[in-house]
This record gives sequence, structure tokens and C-alpha cells, in this order.
Amino acid sequence: MTVWRGQRPSLAVVAVALLTTTSAFAQSDISGSSDPVGMTRYPGAWIIEYAPETNVRSYEFVTGEVARIRREVRIDRSIRTAAKLVRVTYRTPNGTRLDDVIEHYEEVISDLGGRVEFTCRGQDCGHSTIWANQVFAVKELAAPDASQFYLASTLSGSAVGLADSGSDALVSVYVVQRPNRRVNAQVDFAIASSSSSGSSAEDVVNALNSVGFAVVATALPNRSGELDEASLEALDGLAPALAAFDGRLVVVCHLGSLDDPEQSRRRTEACAERGSERLRAAGVEAGAFGAGAFLPREGESPDRLELVIPGAKPTP
Repeated sequence: MTVWRGQRPSLAVVAVALLTTTSAFAQSDISGSSDPVGMTRYPGAWIIEYAPETNVRSYEFVTGEVARIRREVRIDRSIRTAAKLVRVTYRTPNGTRLDDVIEHYEEVISDLGGRVEFTCRGQDCGHSTIWANQVFAVKELAAPDASQFYLASTLSGSAVGLADSGSDALVSVYVVQRPNRRVNAQVDFAIASSSSSGSSAEDVVNALNSVGFAVVATALPNRSGELDEASLEALDGLAPALAAFDGRLVVVCHLGSLDDPEQSRRRTEACAERGSERLRAAGVEAGAFGAGAFLPREGESPDRLELVIPGAKPTP
């Protein structure tokens, strides 16, 4: 039998104590947020940052380690594509082990039949501050280099129930344990169409005729200002449709992700000349201009390739 000595605690005090205890274990997602399709969160985790689905003309899907060489951020390998992108940042309950969260997401990807494009752990991933600040732009992901994990996977649209089952989902999972021992997880879920939106020959021609320029989302420079073979082949594919603009086009290369403007300018000059040479080889005369980091365009990637008709006036 319990014997009370003195005054019993009021119901209000008991209620406050219960609410305080409960809030330590049950946190709410931020308003309007939700899990990406098919991506089951770690049990007990809640969403602390959320960017809803957005059409991105140039999404960089990282498939290699990252590093900073002098002042330049270098990504070993990546895939660039137009995509619909959802970004979610989770916090896990206090006491959660980093290994448990990693195992959870590895199982989720495996159960969905995902193809692992790249994975790394600890210092093999490069610098955590680059992942946090440059790749994901989420400060809550900054952590010691030894306490990080990254997994990049491609999922078929049918596996996650996308309306367009012919599309692929590019999924990036980044998990860290911060100095305060909290474990946070980032999930990027990008839906890439089998034919990148805005990059078909018809789209490019329509853009040139209507506004005088077109961003070629399938022909993009990497952070070194180089055009890979897939980008050059994309220009080959556009060449027949560009015959009507022969002698009027300029290939303009942009590289806004470098900290050194002069280096960016030099690299984009080489990039633009390479693209111009490829079009000329296909029978389309085109000039070249390296814009460096000096001509940002709202809503577009800082690193991009454009076809421009100088002096063209947008049609009403």
C-alpha cells in the first residue's frame, strides 16, 4: 500500500510530466512533409527538413567520392539529368546507432530491387562538410568524416509504384552521426524520365525559335568543365534538327560551381569549343563562348551547356 506523505501532486503536474516524457520519444514531422515513394523511414525518425517535389533541369546524382582540391570541389563521378526531385532530412531518436540506420536503408534498397551505383563509408566518402554544404545544402548533415555513409541506387519505376513505370528513380541516402551523437539521414528521391524533359530535338528547336536560347540538359559539363562522350553524343543527336540555325548558333558553356572565376572562364572556353567542334563535325556551323561563372540563370544549374542565337528577340 502506498502511503502519501504531504500533499499529492496535482493532475496538472502529472499531465505536464507525461507530456514532457512523451515528447522526448515522439517527435512530429514538419508541416506538409512526407516520405518519398517506397522509402520507409527508420523507425521512430521524424522529418526536420523537407523540399517538396520540384522539376530540376539539371540534377547531379553523385556516384563517386567528393573532395576539395585547393578551393575547388571535385566529384569523382556523377550523372546529370532532368528530374523531379524530393529531398527529405530525418532525425532519429536519441541513442540510435549509426550502424542500425545504415542497415535499415541497405535493406530498403535491397527489398526494392535497387541497383547500387556507388556506396562508401567513413573517409572513403571524402569530406562530410562537402556532402553537407555543396551536395545536399543541409547543415544538419555536417559530421566527422569517419561517421558518414552514402549509398546511390537506381530503382525501376514499377518497383516503387510510379505512375510512369518507364521512369527510373535515382535514390541517394546519406547517413551521419554528428558530434552530439545524433544520427541524421538524408534521402534524395529523383524521378528521371527515360527522355529528359526539355532536351528532345523538338524542345530545343522550339526554345531557340521562341526565346533565342536552349539549355541542353543531356549535354552538361562536369565540374572540371569537360563534356563526356554521352554529352557529345547528345549534341550529335540534335545536329540534324539544328541545320536551320547553321551559322547562327553559339555554344555557350557555364561553370558556376568553382570558387576561382578565372579558372572557371578558361575551362568553359575549352568546353564551349569542344561542343562547337562536335556540331561542326556533324555539319552545323556554330561559334563558341565560355561564360565561366558570370552568367547565372534563375532556375538552372550553374554548370550547363546552352545553344544561343545572339541578338534573337523572344517571340510574344
